[in-house]
Parts: sequence; structure tokens; C-alpha cells
Amino acid sequence: MKNLKNLFSVLLITGALFVTQNSFAQTTSGHDINVEFSGVSLLDVVSPTDVNISLNGDYGSTEAGEEIQEGSVIATNSDNRLHYTVFNPQGGTNTYKISVAASGFEGAGWDIDLSFVAGAFGGGPNPQGTYGSTQSLRSGTSQDMVTDISKIAWTGTDEAADGYALQYDLKVTDFDTFEAGNDTAPITVTYTLSEE
Repeated sequence: MKNLKNLFSVLLITGALFVTQNSFAQTTSGHDINVEFSGVSLLDVVSPTDVNISLNGDYGSTEAGEEIQEGSVIATNSDNRLHYTVFNPQGGTNTYKISVAASGFEGAGWDIDLSFVAGAFGGGPNPQGTYGSTQSLRSGTSQDMVTDISKIAWTGTDEAADGYALQYDLKVTDFDTFEAGNDTAPITVTYTLSEE
């Protein structure tokens, strides 16, 4: 009988536990998560030394009687590079471009040509975009130099190898109207990264 009482007690306790466990309903709780991405478009001219450069038109290595040709490059500099980062998550299929404008030219009969020379690029679907041909800076109007940069793109940060090298070539374009200028007042070159 004692065993029967113990068995009955065990059954009662187990039953009570079963009833207790099943007497509570299961509940859930939740919340929403809103996700937002902030866009960014950054552009910088970088150099291992100094971004302000000098182009010195020097015919000092010319021999007596040697021809000086109109349009020949007399000074060049490609120390500067163009770096950028684009992240536009809301941009759909939009692309970006880089344009250039220069102001402050003095004198006449000379010009500075600008060329972009592609280096290494960090990443993104089309980080390099499509870059154009050499442009005259004296024109005074804004000119597109790179188009079709994807909405997520970056050049990398190496000041000596990443992005586009900016090659500036100084040349005399017209001997008849030549007049020197900008000895003391620099030319300002402005790059703009914008959505196409």
C-alpha cells in the first residue's frame, strides 16, 4: 500500500506540473526596424607633397637658333591626383560626373591643357567611369572630364597611385598675341563631383 501511495503522489505531482505548464498561453512580442542609408559624395585633390603647383615656362635648354614651336609643351606637372567616394543608395540607376573649371587667367597666347591619367581604383561597380580627352583650362567654362561613375564607387586613398593623375601641360599657343601672365596671381582650378 505504501508503494501505491507513493505512486499516487508521483502521479498527482506530475499531473499538477502538466496542468501548470499548459495553463499558460504562449505569447509573442515584436517591433519594426526602419533602415536608412545616408548618401555621401566626396572629392579631393591630393598629392604626396603639395597640391599647389607651379608650371615654369622655361626655354633655357634651347640651343641658339633652335626652333620654338607653337603648341609645344614647355612645362608639365602630374603630381596631383583626384580621389573620390560615392555612396548613393537612393540613386536608382543614377551616375555621377566630375567637371572642371578654371578662373583667373591673365595674359594671352598661352594655355594649360588638362588630362586625366587613370591609376588604380578601389572598387564599386564602375569606379573609374568614362574619362574624356585633354581639355583646355583657358576656356573658362565648366567641362565634364569623367562621366558614368556608378552610384557606389571609390578610388582608394594612395596619394601616389590611386584615382586619376591630373596632368597639366603649359604651352604657348599663339606667338603673335603672346603675353605672359599669372606671375603673382594664381589660376584657380575647381573640380566638382555631381549627379548626372
